[in-house]
Amino acid sequence: MILNSTSSCNITKQFLYEIGAWVRQIEFFAQEIFHMKNRLSEVIDHIQDREQLALAEHYQSQFIIKDDLFDHMKYELRSHTSRCKDGKSTELKSVAPEIVKAQNNFREQVKLMEEELMVLNKDYNTYLVNIAFCKN
Repeated sequence: MILNSTSSCNITKQFLYEIGAWVRQIEFFAQEIFHMKNRLSEVIDHIQDREQLALAEHYQSQFIIKDDLFDHMKYELRSHTSRCKDGKSTELKSVAPEIVKAQNNFREQVKLMEEELMVLNKDYNTYLVNIAFCKN
């Protein structure tokens, strides 16, 4: 949503609200990864096929990468929050261009993170189903 300068909403408050929503969303993503790792640890002892074991290692690596990415993104968002608070602009046209650009970049990054997590989750659950079929 783009706000114009006649909006009664303070643009800095809007940016900060959006950042807070992203942090909560990333924390949710991290919880999803946590649950996926726990499920992997439950099934890994029962994997006997080398290919399935290699895939388990692949997913474990992906989970570690995602955890690192989430931590880095939360750190970057905290830094961005500080920059936004320093500005205290009420109108979009008076916000520093680098803050607006960063806000737009974060918006795209969070969207991409969400899409990647959805794909990882789908692939991972398909993998778990295949393991269950192999056991039977």
